[in-house]
Amino acid sequence: MSAPATRVLHHGVWLQVDADDAEDRTYLRDLFGDLAIAPRGGGPDPQPVHVGIRRLDVHAWSVTSPAEVLRPTTRADLGRAVLRALHHAARDGRTSVLLHAGAVAGGRGAVLLAGRSGVGKSTLVAACLRGGALGLTDELVAVADTGLVTGSPAPLNLKAGANAVLGHLGTDGALFREDGPLRMSAAGRTSRDPAPVAAVIGLSRAPDPLPRTISGRDAALLLGQLVIPTGAGTDRGLGAIGALVERASTTAVMGRQDLAAATRFVLDLAGVR
Repeated sequence: MSAPATRVLHHGVWLQVDADDAEDRTYLRDLFGDLAIAPRGGGPDPQPVHVGIRRLDVHAWSVTSPAEVLRPTTRADLGRAVLRALHHAARDGRTSVLLHAGAVAGGRGAVLLAGRSGVGKSTLVAACLRGGALGLTDELVAVADTGLVTGSPAPLNLKAGANAVLGHLGTDGALFREDGPLRMSAAGRTSRDPAPVAAVIGLSRAPDPLPRTISGRDAALLLGQLVIPTGAGTDRGLGAIGALVERASTTAVMGRQDLAAATRFVLDLAGVR
């Protein structure tokens, strides 16, 4: 009898991952364990998005999803390929407003870390989790019409070099030893609960020693560029962003700087002591 597939829930979308290799199934069940929630009874199970994984060789896989077919050649890239399929499924199947942003939370609320791929969202989220913040997401944030935000604790998509940076921060060296995605709860506590927004921080690649305050209008324009097209509609997206920015007591932009200083700044905004 074969082991059950890995089944996860991400921003309201179910994903079922079928792997033909026992070691791969174990790896994926552990990596995506924070998203593994059994379907509720009382009605038909939701129809999942299927991802198939076939082991081609010792260091070769085929990952097939509705969006694409990928050929990872390392275990870390296998995790990234499934994570990519997960985010594609959320973008294609979600009807609420999604932002390309990370988010952590504390006593004052959530801090959005908005920016495109490669600006350091995942590294900063990981550092904030080690500092005591709740992890909501490092990639996609759902925004309600009221401005409340909800994350989904998918694995942290740490890029090459992030582990070394986090090690210098004084975090657990063993935790960040290996390259590849990391189960979010391995770095700290996570949450799926809706949260009010305490601050919006736009991240950029430009070197900038200090965060710079921006107006609420500029923050809304920044977030508007990071809305992921879904069935929610443009007008609804702009309305949700407006409500979100109105809730935020701080709106700023921050370029690349010392990770320890950036982490302290975010933790303070979130109300983490």
